[in-house]
Amino acid sequence: LRAGAPASALLRPEAVRAHPGGLPARVAERVYLGELVAVRLTLASGHELWSRRLASEWSGRDVVAVGWDASAISILPDAPLES
Repeated sequence: LRAGAPASALLRPEAVRAHPGGLPARVAERVYLGELVAVRLTLASGHELWSRRLASEWSGRDVVAVGWDASAISILPDAPLES
């Protein structure tokens, strides 16, 4: 990846967790999967991401602080758009 080149960050949903002092996020959707819950989160920037954790790890609140370990992020070069 060349410095300044367009890129995207890949973050697996199991890496995103409630984290005191983290980024504020609004819970847009909850999908219960037995003992797991998938939570669609909207950040203040408008970006959306998913978290998939044990249901007991998420509160019923609509606004939460979220975070992840930096090592969980993969940076991928953006593919050129084809016409």
